Amino acid sequence: MTVSLDALVQGVNQCIGALGMIAPDGPLDASPILFKDVELAGGHGSVVSASLHASALGIFEARLNGVSVGPDLMSPGWSAYQWRLRYRSYDVTDRLDQSTRLTLSLGNGWFHGTLGWEGQRHSYGTRLGAIAQLEVTFEDGYQQLIATDRSWSACASDVLENDLYNGQTIDARLRRPEWATPGVCVPNQTGVEEIDFDTGRLAPVRRASDCASGDRAPTSTDTEAGRWSGHRRLRAELGRLDAIPGAWGARAGHHGAACRSARR
Repeated sequence: MTVSLDALVQGVNQCIGALGMIAPDGPLDASPILFKDVELAGGHGSVVSASLHASALGIFEARLNGVSVGPDLMSPGWSAYQWRLRYRSYDVTDRLDQSTRLTLSLGNGWFHGTLGWEGQRHSYGTRLGAIAQLEVTFEDGYQQLIATDRSWSACASDVLENDLYNGQTIDARLRRPEWATPGVCVPNQTGVEEIDFDTGRLAPVRRASDCASGDRAPTSTDTEAGRWSGHRRLRAELGRLDAIPGAWGARAGHHGAACRSARR
């Protein structure tokens, strides 16, 4: 079941306080994680439907107990932020336990990262934030609503740098099992605060195909991908201090290497 986030704002305000855009209340690394433990209400029978609606100033990935809620990447995409902010909706009916940790991992994306021919940064804003609502309907018709507010927490992630043009740096040694475990404190976690945002700017994502038409990228490690849009997936066995260098560009350079000046 897909429900308009805009239509639910009034109900959320009545049930659990104002639905708000939240951000970490202190400085964190490049890609902070916002999280909240969700405890299902008792005495109402089984869950018959559950929908998660989420968006971000920046990009986000939503997870329940460490598992992504959907296949999309870099959601909610690029938008005319001064007029609207897109949000995505996910059916998570079969994904909730009695206790579930809901996490929102944030990245710079178009909102906060490098953008444009001259390498401008912070084109639309200087602070990452997220807004989300989980709506759970039980067997007897009772609705439980969980939304982003000051009761959430924040922590740093294993992502040290992230940028649409300049790529991503991940230190897997910083990965913590606590991020996916409800009821467990995360080391060095902080609180969150609400930042100014007009919920009237929210609009649903317009669905498109997962990949643009054209040739799929071949599977070799150094290739000309042709007309292709999407992301590369690789698998590797690494030692503790090993790193994987790589480059991906919008076109090939003179000697077949990815043209870093045109990467997207």
